[in-house]
Amino acid sequence: MDQSNNNIILQTKKVSEISGKFSVPAYQRGYRWGKEATRLLDDIMEIADSDYRYCLQPIVVKKLSDENSYELIDGQQRLTTLFLIYKVIEKLRHDIKINYCLTYETRKDSEEFLKNISEKSEETNIDFYFMKEAYMSIDNWFQEKMKQRISIPYDFLNLLNEKVDIIWYEVGPSEDGN
Repeated sequence: MDQSNNNIILQTKKVSEISGKFSVPAYQRGYRWGKEATRLLDDIMEIADSDYRYCLQPIVVKKLSDENSYELIDGQQRLTTLFLIYKVIEKLRHDIKINYCLTYETRKDSEEFLKNISEKSEETNIDFYFMKEAYMSIDNWFQEKMKQRISIPYDFLNLLNEKVDIIWYEVGPSEDGN
């Protein structure tokens, strides 16, 4: 589905099609998912052996003047959690590339923190605490699944890339994100 009206783009995208640089403005609340991130993983796993697709709530963006940059109006929790899932899979597989990055207006070093997050990451603010908590929960979830099924990072990545969608809602350039 692709609908353009008054410079608004509304479409369904595969998670694997998310790309670019996403700027999280100051009016957005901080990242607060932690162990809750594993609920998303469990939900996605439920469709593994079915013909169903999993659709996340909307990601609302406004294109910025840079070619592939967006103001992230809504969906920061989801997009950050997806990024953390990709980071864990990247650690386990070493052969994937994450197609997007996130910057946070109120936490200038968040992009660097997310790029290098690990169990040893220093938590210097509340957002970093929750990002690390979510990362560690996701990592533990994968470690548990791997005990049961050796190929989980490969299978889950395929599942995530092929059967998980987001609703992409891109507002016109004159829209105020507030």
